[in-house]
Amino acid sequence: DCHSVCRRSAGDSVGEQLSRVKKAIRLALSDVSGRSVTVFPDDIFIVSYPKSGNTWLRFIIGSLRWKDGIDFTNLEARVPDIYRNTEKSLLALPRPRLLKSHEYFDPRYKRTIYVVRDPRDVLVSYYYHHLKFKLFKEDTAISAFAADFLEGRANDLFGSWGDHVGSWLGARGERDDFLLIRYEDLSREPLQTVQRMAAFLDINEPGLVERAVENASFDRMRELERQQGDQWKPLQNTRKDIAFIREGGVGKWREQLPRDVVQSLERQWGKLMKQLGYTLE
Repeated sequence: DCHSVCRRSAGDSVGEQLSRVKKAIRLALSDVSGRSVTVFPDDIFIVSYPKSGNTWLRFIIGSLRWKDGIDFTNLEARVPDIYRNTEKSLLALPRPRLLKSHEYFDPRYKRTIYVVRDPRDVLVSYYYHHLKFKLFKEDTAISAFAADFLEGRANDLFGSWGDHVGSWLGARGERDDFLLIRYEDLSREPLQTVQRMAAFLDINEPGLVERAVENASFDRMRELERQQGDQWKPLQNTRKDIAFIREGGVGKWREQLPRDVVQSLERQWGKLMKQLGYTLE
């Protein structure tokens, strides 16, 4: 399984650790849909680069659609991850389907909600994600991980943050069936941002937006993780001392990233970051 493949050895470099991660990912995804998922014209995809707020949007949109709410016990049945569910199970879902994806641009995806996050915060979140899932040694420095993140080597599937975001914005940025959501706007102006999502989904029931924001608050999601984390397959066999739903903060990278890492990241993706409204240091 993933954890046996990812088992660490003393002296492994970050590159060797990540190579092991890539092998584990390929094994783990060998019997699920992923890029080969069947796509129907009425599907609605929630897409992001990893660690950009996709789980948060799944909770919000699930709360907009289902009045009895959403939590970790029914998340995969209602807003499933295409990498953790078989083709058979996905085809059995009622339509229109809501599907979670991390794919770079796929022309088959018609209605897409794309959530983007400041890559400096993505880097920090992705680092702790690797620690939680035991994907490299716990004494690995964030600066060592940053080099692989910048070059798109942090995973074997989705490339770099800039390539991923750029692929979607370049292909779909001006279309009516594409909705761009900034993580930071969702954090600072949740009601207005969720209202945009509800309108995109043709949902206009009074009080539903407010309820969705409340149901998907980070306090509630953290509590659900404590209560139900062991019932959600992705969190099984992970480190319990590191939360999956962490702070959900904006700008926390300032406390975590060395200055040279920030400069490298801004040098590589500064133009795209400014296009998205992110201020460079």
